[in-house]
Amino acid sequence: MLNNKIILLSVFIATYLLVNACGLTPIKKDATRKKVHTKDRPSVEEVRNAKPSKERNVKKAKEVIKTTAVNSKLIFASNRTGNLEIWLSDLDGENPIQLTTDDKYESNWPRVSPDRSKVLFYRAPKGAKESDYDQFSLWLLNLSDHSLQELIPHGAYGWNTQGVADWSPDGTKIVMAASKNKGRSHIYITDANGKNPQKISKRESLYLDPSWSPDGSKLVFCAFPEDYKGTKLNHLEIFTSHSDGSNEQRLTYDILRDHDPYWSPNEHWIAHETEIQPLYWLLGKWALRITNTDTGKTTELLNDGHVNTLPRWSSNSSQLYFHRLRFKEDKKFGIWRIDVDGSNLVRIGGSDRYKDIQADIF
Repeated sequence: MLNNKIILLSVFIATYLLVNACGLTPIKKDATRKKVHTKDRPSVEEVRNAKPSKERNVKKAKEVIKTTAVNSKLIFASNRTGNLEIWLSDLDGENPIQLTTDDKYESNWPRVSPDRSKVLFYRAPKGAKESDYDQFSLWLLNLSDHSLQELIPHGAYGWNTQGVADWSPDGTKIVMAASKNKGRSHIYITDANGKNPQKISKRESLYLDPSWSPDGSKLVFCAFPEDYKGTKLNHLEIFTSHSDGSNEQRLTYDILRDHDPYWSPNEHWIAHETEIQPLYWLLGKWALRITNTDTGKTTELLNDGHVNTLPRWSSNSSQLYFHRLRFKEDKKFGIWRIDVDGSNLVRIGGSDRYKDIQADIF
């Protein structure tokens, strides 16, 4: 009997030493496990939607796109799966579908072709920022078969930066900003496959953020005024020109940094963003402004001390979608919407766990 007790004591000591050597904590007799109720567990569908497979994305995207009415969806970039990918959702942010799936890249700046059959977007190596234009390559997503095509590789045409591509209204051309040999960016136009680039900006200025007028006859962009020879970005103003770069016309005279101008579908307005207070929290405070193309008058739509940038028009020219960050309130950028009279400011989906940016109307 004594021998049995000695054996049991030896086993207990050996077990205790082994457990503590492995860094484990023995379970106490009074320890209790929290019961997990079935209702608290994520559903199979929730698990699948957390990071859906590429095959499931393709099938679901094809089904949704096939039945989607014109201008009834948002397309945008989001890092909700860890890296930036291209997503499609309802106009209120509901029912998101992931369109690209490759975690080796950051994919951003989606722009839908006029016939809604293709999407332009940029890729950069994982970890790059959406402003790292010196790492971008331009890609095309064909929505009919979900195939991908690289249109302008990084470094093509001697460019060391490229970005902000935008379709012409007839879908036959692409306008973008690019620079050579670390010089100033200029405006280039290519065909729909990214070939035959033509530099159309005329002056030795800095040119950024070009996009088309609704009829394709003009461009709007930001640039330095003709009489300014410096490099300070607060001198960037909004200009228009013919689509060949001729007949530049200056729209803004605010001596503030202006960016990302877009023409309204009804052709009466151009929306853009203006940096009101540079370098505030390193991001700056940005306001949304609208210029009347008939009168040339610029009015402030939203200036509330936060970051309000990259406005995109609704199809009826009555609303703007943009991405926004509220200082001391938001941890991540989200997509918002506002009426052109400044009312009905609302957030479109989103979460402080990830950022949604760069919306376009699908």
